Amino acid sequence: MIDREPWTSAMDRYLLELLEDPILSYKNAADMMSARFERSITKNACIGRGRRLGVPMRDQTLRPSPKDKTTRVKKVRVDAPIAPKMPYRLKPGHVSIYDLHDGVCKWPLGPMLASPPFVYCGEAAPIGCPYCSHHAEVARGGSRVPA
Repeated sequence: MIDREPWTSAMDRYLLELLEDPILSYKNAADMMSARFERSITKNACIGRGRRLGVPMRDQTLRPSPKDKTTRVKKVRVDAPIAPKMPYRLKPGHVSIYDLHDGVCKWPLGPMLASPPFVYCGEAAPIGCPYCSHHAEVARGGSRVPA
């Protein structure tokens, strides 16, 4: 159990003497004070008392680190291509989704459940119809395209 006895002037002098060494940590100072004054003194008690006595903040760069804090970088082997393969190469007249607008056939090419990037027909389409004449017939099951 921690004693709640007041700090004596001898304890203050000894703490200031210990804290003159910039490499000595507050934990080490607390252990040395506990041994000398035969009472339990914590690191936080030494920190608080040092602040009340006007001891400046400790420079953390002077003390050696307990562990080597180097970070290890995991090497990643890249076997896969950076961009996914397109289901179809863009042939003359074919367009990507970014090139779709009115008057262009929006018939998707490739497998039904293909993943992006999608390729579209891109042929000229009549106004008001999303598909060219060929794909409009396919969509309607072989019926004629209205003029």
